[in-house]
Amino acid sequence: MKFLLPIIASLLILTTFSSCSKDQENLLVGTWEISHDDRLPEELPRVQWRFTADFQLIRLDLPENSIILQSEQVGRWEFTKRNRITIREFENSYNGEWFVQTINSRILKIILQLERDGKPAGQSTIEFTKVSQ
Repeated sequence: MKFLLPIIASLLILTTFSSCSKDQENLLVGTWEISHDDRLPEELPRVQWRFTADFQLIRLDLPENSIILQSEQVGRWEFTKRNRITIREFENSYNGEWFVQTINSRILKIILQLERDGKPAGQSTIEFTKVSQ
């Protein structure tokens, strides 16, 4: 009986953390338009990222004043830990583990820690606004 309480407590903690991660996944799924990318000029091209429920990441390049797709690129995404998204098979400069600083139904802000020769070399920040589910 004295072992039962720690087992139940562990299961509750595990359930809480896994449901938090699932909540983040549910918020992330949808189409997001880049509103700020500190690696790009201030006048951003219209770029949207679509995070799908089957963990595909699709980049949509849209010409100015148009909803017609200009180009598309597909990669993969997953939450590896709470507040961490791993992007792979995407553009090289975007692959890696991103820290989720903000996520809600309207705003997503992610940060990638950059390294050069195995040493910290700054960070890259991208901010998005949600376009659709």
